[in-house]
Order: sequence, then C-alpha cells, then structure tokens
Amino acid sequence: MGNWEQGEWKWELAWRRQLFLFENKQVVYLLSSLESFRLKATTSDKKVWSSSTDGGYTVKTCSLLIDRIVNPRLRTFKASIWQNGVPPKVQSFLWLAVKNRLCTKDFLLCCNIIPVDQAFCIFCENEIETSNHLLLHYRQVWKLWMKLLD
Repeated sequence: MGNWEQGEWKWELAWRRQLFLFENKQVVYLLSSLESFRLKATTSDKKVWSSSTDGGYTVKTCSLLIDRIVNPRLRTFKASIWQNGVPPKVQSFLWLAVKNRLCTKDFLLCCNIIPVDQAFCIFCENEIETSNHLLLHYRQVWKLWMKLLD
C-alpha cells in the first residue's frame, strides 16, 4: 500500500493481476489525485463528514445531502407543504404524493392485489394508474395545470 519516508506517506500500490490499459490510466489519475493530499506522520488523522455539524456520518445527513444535490426545487416544495394555512388533509395528501405513496392501482399491482389488466387508469385506460399519471401526465389534468400556470 505504501510506507513512510522522511515523515511523509509514499504510495506503493500493488495489484493481484496485471491491469488492463484503461485501468492503468485510472491508476495514473488516482495517483495524481492522491498527490494533492499530503499525509504526515506527525499529524493526527480522522474521518470527518462535512455534511454534519459534528463531523459524524448519519443516514439522515447523507439523505439531506443527496436531496440538495439531486433536486433542490423538490426540497423547497417539500418544505412549503408544511407551511401554515395549508389544510392538514391537503398537507397529508401532498406529502403522500411527493413520496409516491398514494394508494394507486400501480401500488395495488405491486402488492399483487390486482392483476395487470386491472391496473390501467380508469379515465384514459391507456396508462398504468400511478401518482404521476393521475396528478401530472393524464391529458385532462395536464390541461388543468396549463390553465392554472397561464
């Protein structure tokens, strides 16, 4: 793996098999990336999770980090669900919709409660009934959204 030379760590990577050409390029990239990190024998080393205030890793902080990176607009929408003035039934419905937990035919199909031929949308009979289909993609609902957004 490596050894200490004059108080600094020097990497000496060994492989069990001969590397492929593309892997050699990745090793060169890895070693050049590792060069920017100077390990010294006199300095203590510890793991720090920068996404938490105390430096400790938790599943919650990881989930929050992924949420921030993947879909920041959805994060602000989720927060707005719980603002004052929104009726509790609407809050619960929106939360279930955002989490894709509405009891749709797709859900019933996944639980083997209904067969595939009964999982289609009752309105259009062209698509499997999912939360996204019922609330966004169904043609009539889409027209309604377009009118609201105009």
